[in-house]
Amino acid sequence: MTKRDEGGTDAQAFVQRHLRYNFGAALVDAVGWPTGMSFISGATILPLFVRELGGSNLEVGIVPALFSLGFFLPQLLTANLVEGLQSHRRFVLAVAMVERLFLLLVVPGIFLWSKTNPRHLLWFFFACLGAHSLSMGCNNPGYVALISKLIPAERRGSLYGIGGAVAGVLGIGAALVARWLLASYGMPTGFALCFLAAFLVLTASVLPLGFMREHPVDHRREPTPWLKYIRRTGAILRRDRQFALFLASQVVMAVSSMALAFYTVHAMHRFRVGSAEVGTYTVVLQATTMVTSFASGYMADRIGNRAVLIAGTVLTVLTPLAALGIGRADLYASVFVLSRLAGSALDLSTFNIVMEFCPPAEVPTYTALRATVVAPFYALAPLLGGVLADAAGYPAVFRVSVVAAAASLVLLLGVREPRGERGTLRLARPSEAVEGDVQVAGCGGQSDG
Repeated sequence: MTKRDEGGTDAQAFVQRHLRYNFGAALVDAVGWPTGMSFISGATILPLFVRELGGSNLEVGIVPALFSLGFFLPQLLTANLVEGLQSHRRFVLAVAMVERLFLLLVVPGIFLWSKTNPRHLLWFFFACLGAHSLSMGCNNPGYVALISKLIPAERRGSLYGIGGAVAGVLGIGAALVARWLLASYGMPTGFALCFLAAFLVLTASVLPLGFMREHPVDHRREPTPWLKYIRRTGAILRRDRQFALFLASQVVMAVSSMALAFYTVHAMHRFRVGSAEVGTYTVVLQATTMVTSFASGYMADRIGNRAVLIAGTVLTVLTPLAALGIGRADLYASVFVLSRLAGSALDLSTFNIVMEFCPPAEVPTYTALRATVVAPFYALAPLLGGVLADAAGYPAVFRVSVVAAAASLVLLLGVREPRGERGTLRLARPSEAVEGDVQVAGCGGQSDG
């Protein structure tokens, strides 16, 4: 056995020895993130917040655009740095605290300007949301590096499935609280308390990530000069045809996402629903999450993320069709059921499948490459949706979304299941077990570089 083999075996044994503890720490964050965000749901609460401040359809579309552009664009800039870190947990925790600070800053802004200068508050909110999203984007390569080397592939579905299911239960409570706050206090106090609650939950739940037990030298790669690093990312797209096809399907799916920001405002416009009904839609989203997250995670662990991704894409086709076809306010909640079914499947499987296209050492780069490619499309889609909604109405937005989701499905059917082919960290089969029952599939003791 070579020194490299011994080091890999030691790292794999370390992963298994601390798997229960690390799984629990990651689970707290996986529960806390969606629970905290339920207080300021991007699908329901934030569009209402923008409308309360006099925002247009285009400005409603800025919310998901900022989430997407801020989250996706900076990842390639930080991935090279992350690959050179010996330890990722401190980096992840430090940047996560910065993320949450920008949400807290919205609270005093609401009290300062909601009555005296709502336009000023609207753009201050956009600035804080953009900074929050940029911080998340800078942090994501570090986060996926941490998860990919500490949680085996066959446990990641359970991690986010269980996390999403528990968050669904807690999120119902959070959504009910948000509904009560908005119905009872409205603007400014109700919205300010929603942002404050989100900050507190998100901050408390991210702390365990900073205490995960991490093998300090596992899968470390020396930083590459920037020009060489950019050329390397281009070479990945030319060499890895399956990953390139996956990215093509993701780009088209991004176009389909233009509908997400407008389900709530469509209901407000068509059925004259108000704050209380919007709060109910948030409860429906969380109740659906409770069921679908666990099911998606279970299926991903057992049959692979590709199948779950296909199912989510089919549901993405059906959701805007439902928004087009439903003519009664009491049935419109089913649109949010379908939207959450699709979102749970897509979010979990997309996040996890990228880690399976490559060995752990390259996970930050693959994750950042996917983010950079889809960023312009996720950012522009809701803005174009806002322009299209103003020009031709919400049904036109939903029709474009249907066509784009169907095209994404066609491309996705050509992608093979990557698990076990690319050096992903996996649980060993009995005949291949090493100490701790963890292996790096396909690596065979070779260098990841």
